[in-house]
Amino acid sequence: MILKSRNVLIILIGLIFLLNACEEEAEDIKNGGEITLSSEFHGPVNQYYRFGYSFEKAKFFQIPPAAADEVPDIFLEDLLLPGDENLKAFLYSEESNKNGILKVSDFNTPAEAEDFYSSYTEATVDSWLSFTEALQNYQVYIFKTSDNNYVKLLIQDIRIVDNFSFPDFMEVDLKYFIQRDGSGIFVE
Repeated sequence: MILKSRNVLIILIGLIFLLNACEEEAEDIKNGGEITLSSEFHGPVNQYYRFGYSFEKAKFFQIPPAAADEVPDIFLEDLLLPGDENLKAFLYSEESNKNGILKVSDFNTPAEAEDFYSSYTEATVDSWLSFTEALQNYQVYIFKTSDNNYVKLLIQDIRIVDNFSFPDFMEVDLKYFIQRDGSGIFVE
């Protein structure tokens, strides 16, 4: 009898450990990092979507949004401009965002851009745009989310991805930091 209750106790302890291991950990929402945005289409024919990024939730969501609470802040669009044979990349703010994006400065080297980005501590903006000019490496932008939080962005790398079928798409690596208190002061 003692042996059976001991086995039951061991099984119960094992189940408790198993249940604790299966519990979801609380998501750690990051204030900054590096991401890659892509203009690649996904999904079945006539239901194409892309992925955009939500700085507020630190997650990628599809555009057009699949649900009201899964709206990305920005997404990448590629366009072939008249008279140019190469695709150009543009960042767009999601249409429900009354704020937007604005370029702060351009730089010639990654070191210059990184130094400026790191020392850029206060956003001052008079007006916003819903999309950028054609992106170039080493640009710094500021963005204001629909929740009125400021984000600074550093464009690190832009590339055309030739997937050997039509259409090619673009990817942009960027570094970001979001100030979650609604102020334009970037404190890391």
